Amino acid sequence: MKRLTLVITFVLVTLCQGQAQDNRGSAKYMLPFCQTWLKVAAERDLEVRGSILKTEQPIRLTTAGMCAGLVVGVAETLRVLEVVCPPEHVSDEPLVRMVIAEIEKHPEQLGEDFIVLASEVIMNSWPCKD
Repeated sequence: MKRLTLVITFVLVTLCQGQAQDNRGSAKYMLPFCQTWLKVAAERDLEVRGSILKTEQPIRLTTAGMCAGLVVGVAETLRVLEVVCPPEHVSDEPLVRMVIAEIEKHPEQLGEDFIVLASEVIMNSWPCKD
């Protein structure tokens, strides 16, 4: 229960921050960070990681992790609230890939809130059967 409370708090705080600062909560802003997370964390692309560390601030790596955390947090929150019924043992990588792929199919929505779009993707992908 404590973990759920932390996840919900993190999502709400992040959502509020995203709305207050330069549209940092938009899909357009977050997608590159999700893609970086996939390259660095999931694919273990050392070249990309090294490039980021040499040419950019390392904050990009932590922001990439934040993107994955948002997706996982949204999925977990929706699962606990029984809004979605994902397959058992779905890991972070396919979850993040699914959300990215679906959001990229709709470039006209890139200005919209990332968390809202991620929630829609997850709810449409894993509806609970009545």
